[in-house]
Amino acid sequence: PRSTLFPYTTLFRSSQDSGSPYDLQLYRVALSGGPARLLTSGKDLNEITMAPSQQWFLAERSTPESAPVVELRAANGRLMRVLSQARIEALTALGYAGSERFVSKSLDGRFDMHGILAKPLHFDPSRKYPVVEIIYGGMQAVDTPYDFFARDMGSGPILHSLTDAGFIVVSMDAPGTPGRGRAFQDATYGIWPQTVIANHAHWLQEAAAARPWMDLRRVGVYGHSWGAYMAERAMIDAPQVYRVGAAHAGPADFVDHATYIEPFLGL
Repeated sequence: PRSTLFPYTTLFRSSQDSGSPYDLQLYRVALSGGPARLLTSGKDLNEITMAPSQQWFLAERSTPESAPVVELRAANGRLMRVLSQARIEALTALGYAGSERFVSKSLDGRFDMHGILAKPLHFDPSRKYPVVEIIYGGMQAVDTPYDFFARDMGSGPILHSLTDAGFIVVSMDAPGTPGRGRAFQDATYGIWPQTVIANHAHWLQEAAAARPWMDLRRVGVYGHSWGAYMAERAMIDAPQVYRVGAAHAGPADFVDHATYIEPFLGL
């Protein structure tokens, strides 16, 4: 939106950190050109709520490993005060073990693939846990939650239901999805969904290599919509990895989804 306080500028969220490409910051840039100015802390995923006057905004920042902090900032980015910092002592007392991030190279070595691993209640690293991947895999959306407690994930309630039931739950973004630039999203142009499941399985195996508490003999996959299609593909393309699949409301005919597919596959 155009700022009334800075009438010839525009605001946008982006990441300038190649190591944390999903940790979005708020920037302001002049419409006449020039460098963008960072308005937030420069770290964590920032959710922005702008005041109607556009003289102030709230920045709620968190990561899979760190609970939310809410900051009040002036329109020029100056930190006015920290309004709240979530306390999770009562949550951890219930056995909540949280999530961690993992990065692996894509199979072709061109890209870093980011994802998260959510641990079950009362996590014990000496045990082995079955694994469920929540997958979307569509070309038009980032589905992996990079905030605390997976609030921004459409399947967030399912993720927490599964961790409550004793599963490791994973989610990741493979090449062919947005938010990482043109080359990353175009990686599957004209060939989607080929290579998608292979990259997901590769990421999962790389994550488990350093985490003996992940039991890759017991791996399931769940998805909704395009995720349902990808869950079915996972069972077909990588049956040595994915032993059980659950698909909810998947597309029955690609012709019915032309508006999603044509920008990424051609007419």
